[in-house]
Amino acid sequence: MADRIMKTDYFKLETPNRPGEGARVLKVLRDARVNLLAFTGFPKGRKTQMDFVPSNAAAFKKAMRRAGLPVSGKKTVFLIQGSDRVGSIHRIMEKLGKAGINDDNRCPFPFEMHVKSMRSDFDHPIGNGVGLPHAGGEH
Repeated sequence: MADRIMKTDYFKLETPNRPGEGARVLKVLRDARVNLLAFTGFPKGRKTQMDFVPSNAAAFKKAMRRAGLPVSGKKTVFLIQGSDRVGSIHRIMEKLGKAGINDDNRCPFPFEMHVKSMRSDFDHPIGNGVGLPHAGGEH
């Protein structure tokens, strides 16, 4: 599988750190038929932070708002999908670095990198002519 790199939106939510909170929040999205490209949850002090990369940002925000779940404003992320192979992230990170893009790379799910700052007009080819299409939402 060739690497697929998208510039897309992600959102975060903080909830109490107790069993079942992830299931409760994800049920809201399931019931609203919101598809997630990526998700992670991790403890943050006495709370849990959940990060969401929805395929449709508008539908995600609508479902969360209806459920009374206060998500943060959208931020930009590179979502990188590809085969699991040794060195794949290194190769991509090297190309991003040479393109002058600084990453935060602290996310525990495979092939996703949070980007600290990015020009809104960024569309730099990476790899074999693969650009960074936007995966839904407006920019």
